[in-house]
Amino acid sequence: REDPISIEKILKYISSLDEFCKAWCDILKEPSLRNILMLDSTKETKILLATIYMNQNTLMLSSQKKNSLYKLIEAVIFRRELPGEWDRTYNFATLAYYFYSDKDDITKENGMSFEELKDGLQNVIDEKLDLENIISAFRELYKYKRGKIGFYKWRSIQYFLYRYELSLAKTSKLKYEESSIEHIMPQSLDGNWQTIMKHFSEENKNIILN
Repeated sequence: REDPISIEKILKYISSLDEFCKAWCDILKEPSLRNILMLDSTKETKILLATIYMNQNTLMLSSQKKNSLYKLIEAVIFRRELPGEWDRTYNFATLAYYFYSDKDDITKENGMSFEELKDGLQNVIDEKLDLENIISAFRELYKYKRGKIGFYKWRSIQYFLYRYELSLAKTSKLKYEESSIEHIMPQSLDGNWQTIMKHFSEENKNIILN
């Protein structure tokens, strides 16, 4: 049963909103959250991130603990965004509700602890992927007749290529800040490209081009 409405309760609520708004603005400027927000910038994800950010001092979260949680959130979102996994839902706003801690009453019964949140996210990541379903779903992306098709239809393609570039940068001698991934072949075939691609069907050319 909730306590009756009082001036103190109203003021406390207003104060918590003020604190949350500051955290909301801070996460949008936080470099360590760039990858997550590139993957998913919906309000549900921002609510969870802002809740963690707002409670980091109260729960005495070290940078290491906080970043480990961010990595798990990033991995869960990437998994959710895989074709074939789109129908799965992980309600981050609900997690934020249970994770929120009242400064005046921090008890395990009051909500979800850091370890419980972390373990819950890890359990999602550890679930076995249905690879056949994912491969089939990727193939379905090429059957669209209008708009984007193939990998361009995949919502996380920008994030995937960004991560791929970062992994290449670790071993390549190229200056990746001055380079970017382009089409495998030119959009307009001429000269030697026509000779190279003459044995490919139009369907295969379209797949390579996209």
